[in-house]
Amino acid sequence: MDLSFQRNLGIWDRIIRFVIGAIFLYLVVFSPLVMSSWVSILLGFLGLAMIIEGMLAY
Repeated sequence: MDLSFQRNLGIWDRIIRFVIGAIFLYLVVFSPLVMSSWVSILLGFLGLAMIIEGMLAY
């Protein structure tokens, strides 16, 4: 069985994912509005995931 994964993100998709991920990480680190710890963990995880997806283009 041969699995072949093709990249499916264009340049604009990558840029948008990277920017949204950076915004999420900014909110986790610098925003006093994010009070509860589970919201911070969720935003941090989503931000890192979006940045990694944007960098790898998968």
